[in-house]
Amino acid sequence: MYENIFRYCIIGSSLIFLFFGILIGIFTFNEIDSQKRETINLSGGKYVRLVFIGSSKCYFSNTRKTIRTIKNIKLFLKKFLDDKNVEFITTGTSFDYSSSDAITHLDKTGPYDEVLVGNGPFNLGIMQYVSGKSPTPKIILLLEEYESELVGLNMKNFIDSQSSIKTYTGQFEIQNLYEYLISNNEDEILEYLNIKL
Repeated sequence: MYENIFRYCIIGSSLIFLFFGILIGIFTFNEIDSQKRETINLSGGKYVRLVFIGSSKCYFSNTRKTIRTIKNIKLFLKKFLDDKNVEFITTGTSFDYSSSDAITHLDKTGPYDEVLVGNGPFNLGIMQYVSGKSPTPKIILLLEEYESELVGLNMKNFIDSQSSIKTYTGQFEIQNLYEYLISNNEDEILEYLNIKL
């Protein structure tokens, strides 16, 4: 009789662990999936790109305040621009030589639509946006316009233009950007971003 009770306890415990394991898996999957984003439509229109440049070795790139401020700026601009039918693209890059160190660092302020990591100052993102040298942390805001014709998965007749809106270097300038965004009205922010609707 005790053997049957013991057997039922083991089976019951196993079912309870299985049930909670499935629940945890579902919630974890939903949390990860919620960070994913649909593909950005590059078939034409206006885009604001936020480029974050950091380093796992830079103290100021890793403070809680800097990390929280960068996340808040991204969330604010995403919502603000979505309401105006302007795409928002985020790019993360880092001065780290190690790709894994850079990805771990950028994950703190992520997710990003595009990540360019590894190879230190010779990273393509670092070369493109700051010519291989720059203090960190840094945010660069760019206004981009694309015109293209989508043919299947390929683009043809791709035309793009990119102009710099402003660059913010250091945690205080990045904090000032966030304070500007939350304290100004819609028209002032659109003018600041050089967006004409």
